[in-house]
Amino acid sequence: MQIYKRNGCASAVLALDGEVDAFKREALLTETEALIEGGVRHLVVNLRRVRFINTSGLGALIQIHRQLEQLGGRLIVSQPTDPVWQPIELLGLDRVLSVRHRRRGPGADRRELAPAWNCQAKIARAG
Repeated sequence: MQIYKRNGCASAVLALDGEVDAFKREALLTETEALIEGGVRHLVVNLRRVRFINTSGLGALIQIHRQLEQLGGRLIVSQPTDPVWQPIELLGLDRVLSVRHRRRGPGADRRELAPAWNCQAKIARAG
């Protein structure tokens, strides 16, 4: 899991890889909870390197979406692979979650957060 966050900003990008299942669900929720407690209100979860997601992982995304929405924020699910997109579409979650499909080049996820991302701080990497 990689996180791109500008300190002092209300936005972050979380890049996941591998499988998002019951085992990774807790790590995902713990990480996003820390981001939210740190002031993040707008989050992009990039799934371009995720090869599998089950209902536990999808449930985590819904939980994060609801939590951010209650705080006036937004979750964007970015670049889901075909094995990830299929259950999202099948379950109708594309009508609940904001999903962005296009691959848009380096830094595109961070640009997706504009204007919330417009801060004068440096990007911190963790993960």
